[in-house]
Amino acid sequence: MNITVFDNHEALSQAAAELVIDEIKKKPDLIVCFPTGSTPIRLYEILIEAYQKGKVDFSKVRVRSVDEYVGLSQDHPQSYAFFLSIHLLSCCNFDPKNIELINGAAQDPQAECLRYAQKLKEEGGIDLILDGIGENVHIGFNEPADQLYDHYHLESLSPWTRQVNARFFESIVDVPDQAMSVGVLDLLEAKTFLVLSSGKKKAEVWRRLSTENTLSTRFPASLLKLSQNVHCLIDQESASLMASDKVGK
Repeated sequence: MNITVFDNHEALSQAAAELVIDEIKKKPDLIVCFPTGSTPIRLYEILIEAYQKGKVDFSKVRVRSVDEYVGLSQDHPQSYAFFLSIHLLSCCNFDPKNIELINGAAQDPQAECLRYAQKLKEEGGIDLILDGIGENVHIGFNEPADQLYDHYHLESLSPWTRQVNARFFESIVDVPDQAMSVGVLDLLEAKTFLVLSSGKKKAEVWRRLSTENTLSTRFPASLLKLSQNVHCLIDQESASLMASDKVGK
């Protein structure tokens, strides 16, 4: 795991965009998994600006899912597929035939996870995945637990996660209690995994990552240390509690 600290969210987003563009130029048809949430929105704005200026071509990029709520169709306003369409995919020259997101509305969610995992295996795995870290130390939707899953799977969402995400719904009862998510090996075996983190709310997570020497399924983010393909781009606020000898500039 490699950590680089940036002065602010803007600098972090610019660096992330440059890395994404470089990866696409190296492999125009790469398989990429884009995240949702507030942190990557500025990154997406920069990528759209780069596309409009002719600096990047998304036409061959194959887009796959990080995660999705169970029970929400892709046109549901709170689905992750809808988020990605609004903030990135519909704004650039992504080819619809290259976009295959996991189906949160599948009648058999378990079978859909197995199908999706097999598809990724046949395609050779994920080239580039971007994601964040939850304040409760989850990665993807891999929640702290006694055991974690290797590949795409059904994940029961913790009360904490549902409460945090309730702000996007009319009430917490509308928040799905399950999600389809990448597994830990999907993340660690990706050829490049970019972790984006911004804000003071994530500072305690990074303090723990920089000071604790144990790996635990109860601390899923600790497993990021197992791969040198993990590149963490974080801002000064997220890094404010970190051990100073554990970060780069």
